[in-house]
Order: sequence, then C-alpha cells, then structure tokens
Amino acid sequence: MPDILSLLQCLLPQINATTMRQLNQIILAMLAMSGRVTMLGIARWTDTGGSYRTMGRFFSTVIPWATLFWLFFRKHVVILVKTNLKTNTASHVILFSSDLDLTFEKIIDYYKLRFHSRV
Repeated sequence: MPDILSLLQCLLPQINATTMRQLNQIILAMLAMSGRVTMLGIARWTDTGGSYRTMGRFFSTVIPWATLFWLFFRKHVVILVKTNLKTNTASHVILFSSDLDLTFEKIIDYYKLRFHSRV
C-alpha cells in the first residue's frame, strides 16, 4: 500500500498536508472495501483520524482536480504519438511507471526491453 501512496507525493505542491492525509486515508479505505462506497463506509474502514466528519470535510474541500491530474500524469505517464507518413494516421501509446526517479527516456528504454518493440 505505501507504494501506491508514494505516487501521490507529486501532488503536495497543490494541496495541503491535511487534505493529502485525508486523501491517503480514503484511498486505503476504498482499496479495502467491497460493495457500495459511501462516506459512512469509508469512515468505518479508515484508521484513527478518519471519522465520518473528517470524510465530510474532505468532500467539501475545493480541490483543483484538473491540476492534480496534470501533475500526476506529467510525472508518471509518457504518451507517444506515432504517425504513419503514407496514410497520415496517428496511433498513441501510453506508458506508465511507478518509479519516481525514472526519466521519460528510461521509461521508453525499459518498455523497449520488456516488449522487444521499436518505439
């Protein structure tokens, strides 16, 4: 589980530590839950500090989701566009890495080695 949460560290410049802590609790609870996902259900599956009232505070917080998505995908996702010059059609390849230290060139190299493909 800590590996999943470490991916979110790139979001800290945009949200405060309290919101990040609440988001971490919600993520861990949702991964453990089965069935319907409600605020009460999330509160029951969280550890200390994850009360129903805390869930209400998180869900009433204004969060810049578009900015957070941009930060996350900019850090962990590489999108390649390959254009066929004869037909002028484009195809897209999305590569993802959870290694926080890899550059996009290294991500592409590792995918090439793993799948024996030309990128």
